[in-house]
Parts: sequence; C-alpha cells; structure tokens
Amino acid sequence: MAEPAATTVRSGCTGATHIFLVHGVCHGGWCWYKVAARLRRLRPLAAGRVVAPDLAASGVDDRRLREVLTFRDYSAPLLDALRSLPDRERAVVVGHSLGGLSVALAAEEFPDKVAAAVFLCAFMPDCTSPPGHVLLQHAKGANPESQNDNEMKPQDGEAKLPASFMFGPHFTEQNVYQPGAEPGS
Repeated sequence: MAEPAATTVRSGCTGATHIFLVHGVCHGGWCWYKVAARLRRLRPLAAGRVVAPDLAASGVDDRRLREVLTFRDYSAPLLDALRSLPDRERAVVVGHSLGGLSVALAAEEFPDKVAAAVFLCAFMPDCTSPPGHVLLQHAKGANPESQNDNEMKPQDGEAKLPASFMFGPHFTEQNVYQPGAEPGS
C-alpha cells in the first residue's frame, strides 16, 4: 500500500538508492500500490525504500486545497522526503501524468539527491519555457467534448486562490481507467 505523506525516509544503509513514485492529478500515492508492492518484493530494504507519497491535498494528505497556493506547495511532500534523505542516499523519482512536473521540480531543486528522473506518460517541461507551458500546450490540443463532465472552478470569488479541478465520471471511465476493467486487474 502507498505510504501516507511521510516526509522522512531512512534505510539505515549508507549509499542506498530509494524509489519515489509520484502520482498524477486527482490521485494519490494509493494509485501506485501494485507497482510499489512488486518493487518492495524485488528489492532488499538495504537497497533503499519504495515510497509513494501523497502530494499536498491529495490522498491522505490532510491539507485543504485552499492551503496549497503554489505548485511548490503541492509538491512539498515529495520535496520534504528528498530533503530528509541522509547524505550519500539518492532516489530514482518516477512521475506519472502531472506528477512529471513535480519530478522535474525535485530534480532541479535536489540534483545531488535525484539519481534519475523518470517521466511515465507524464508532463515533462522543457528547459526554456516556464513549467506551466506544457500544461497550456496540452490544454490547447484537448478535445473540448472529451472534457465535458470535468470540473474546474475557482475556490474564491476574487480568483486569489488556485482553481480546483476534478475529473468527471464519464471522462474518468473513458480516459483514465479502462472501461469494464475488473477492480484489481
């Protein structure tokens, strides 16, 4: 099972390489549970831990969305976990979907602690544009009809807080999870 928003990672083995699995939008660390379980079976603990943190206001992270004002705030659980790694311990950081932007931020902020950044079907910013550029480009190419039941709405009347976003059930069934897939398959 994915670990709750733990911000401290210790293996007890100098030089360990951990694996951090970073979820995408509208998900939590829980979505990596099968991958994390398999990786844990394949790797001895001394090689490093497998961690799937919940980013801010996601999964079991108890922050409310209105407390998450910046993308750095959203990525804080990942950044805190990397910051907590002892000297000479590193992490392979794997991001899916929007998690790719959190991975890029982590790699930029902690180049000495990120052994590798993996973008699995993820947003990956380029080196010249602002990080949000990739999201704007994606939005331009999105089919408006496929977005029909998704919700994006402001959290306040003055638009001082970031907008919230939620996948609609039709979009989720057609685009996020396989139609008719059995749970756990």
